[in-house]
Amino acid sequence: KRIAPVAPKIDWPDDNPANGVEGCYAVLNPGSNEPGRRWPFASYVSIAEKLLEMGWKVMVVGTRAERWDAALLDDIAKRPGVVDLTGRTSLVELMGLMKNAGLVISNDTGPAHLSIALGAPTLVIVGGGHFTSFVPYPKNVSPANARFIYETMECYHCFWRCHKRSSKHDVFPCVAAIPVDDVWNVCKGLIADEKSAGTQSATAG
Repeated sequence: KRIAPVAPKIDWPDDNPANGVEGCYAVLNPGSNEPGRRWPFASYVSIAEKLLEMGWKVMVVGTRAERWDAALLDDIAKRPGVVDLTGRTSLVELMGLMKNAGLVISNDTGPAHLSIALGAPTLVIVGGGHFTSFVPYPKNVSPANARFIYETMECYHCFWRCHKRSSKHDVFPCVAAIPVDDVWNVCKGLIADEKSAGTQSATAG
């Protein structure tokens, strides 16, 4: 029997998010258990600065082990409006935080799928190692709140046996090559779509 694919969905209560965060905020998930799939943290910082300029708060999440660029993280965490939550959220708290976020940006890792299933506006930064095996989702089951961004290279589908990086600690070139401006443009589109959906819902109500 053939089972039709469906978009991921997790029903989760609309309680207050973890840590009492209020107002517009974005969740950034710059970590991954595979260093190669981590979009450069400096690029995440650039996005955080743009969000701060809009008046948004920025929550940085992940495990303590994923504080892979701690100096940069500590520096941006000093900015008003930025909260470093790495290693400080339970799974339940993380899901509450993402559920109520105005935007989630994540590398290709577990929390990205949870965020999409929770219905949060989510952008996933994708490399080419197992492209289309897990992400991006097929168009017919990709929910409206999900976006995937990638920089196509001739060596896609390498299953992460990358011959273009110097060491196993380096970011995969296909991930590092994704421009900040392109990510920001997708973010702005997600934010606009979310505002439009909210307006339509209020009008219908």
